[in-house]
Amino acid sequence: MQGRQRRDGLHALGLCAVMMASVLLLDYVLDQRDLAASRNVAPIGQDAAGALTSTSIPDVVITGFQFLHAVPKPDAAPLWQLTANKAMLFEQKQEATMLAIQAVFQPTEAGASGGELDGGEGRLDLGRMNFSVTGGDHPVTVRLAKRYTLTTSRLQWDNESARLTTDEPVTITGEGLTVTALGFQWLQADGTISLLRNVHTVVMQ
Repeated sequence: MQGRQRRDGLHALGLCAVMMASVLLLDYVLDQRDLAASRNVAPIGQDAAGALTSTSIPDVVITGFQFLHAVPKPDAAPLWQLTANKAMLFEQKQEATMLAIQAVFQPTEAGASGGELDGGEGRLDLGRMNFSVTGGDHPVTVRLAKRYTLTTSRLQWDNESARLTTDEPVTITGEGLTVTALGFQWLQADGTISLLRNVHTVVMQ
């Protein structure tokens, strides 16, 4: 009987030892983690203070972003409409970063034609309403007057002058023509297209 009690006592003592060792090991792991984290964080008041309020962290993330820009008139149609699958808004910078972008531009003069843009990613200036678009894995595409298709690597929209521009190489196809150039401008008001430099035209038979 005493031998059995002794074995039970040793067994209980062994379990207590295992539990204490486990607790000590867990405390050690947590202490090491906290120590490693403290080494990677600068004291408040140095560079880390700015990192805590970094403008790289969006204030709002929106899925299915849509932005309409219209003249403030009753029942006015939007001058242009910008949509994106995802947008990250940065309040301090007054900027939105967008992914999978589409833009539709309405003409502002009678008889003019609009344009439709597709791009991979871009940025919208929420103050001046300017935006830039790049293609990502694919070129930026703009359909103009429903007759011509322009492709390029980057486009900028200037809202004050209502024009779409780029300094990059562009290719325009449609109406039996293929035109390449360096630099491009499109005016929303009347749909005027201007190719800036090194213009080459190929007529397809």
